[in-house]
Amino acid sequence: MFFVFGFGKQTIKTRWADEVRTCPRCGNTKRWPYKKITYWFTLFFIPILPYQVKYVTVCPICGYFETIDQAAFDAASEEADDSDKPVGVPPRTGMTEVQRRFNQEMATYENQKKDKTEQ
Repeated sequence: MFFVFGFGKQTIKTRWADEVRTCPRCGNTKRWPYKKITYWFTLFFIPILPYQVKYVTVCPICGYFETIDQAAFDAASEEADDSDKPVGVPPRTGMTEVQRRFNQEMATYENQKKDKTEQ
């Protein structure tokens, strides 16, 4: 019988609180997300048992983090809005600005090419 097991699989839950903090490392002032990181014991690559839980808050600019307690994470979860995104982040459309500009330029090129062939 062959068993594949492992450690280290992690799941991350993120909550955005209304608190604005200044990072001691990079000096930027932003909203910091609160994160619950759960590490799992896996069997056949399926998470079975959690063996460690960490609660941290992370600077969104440089990645500096500080450990927090569960009560702070729960408080952030209660006051957080339904979306897990910070205020001011536009929704993802599936294309970057460069891809949009490229598609516009290609459409313009195709129209010019079509106009030349019709003349």
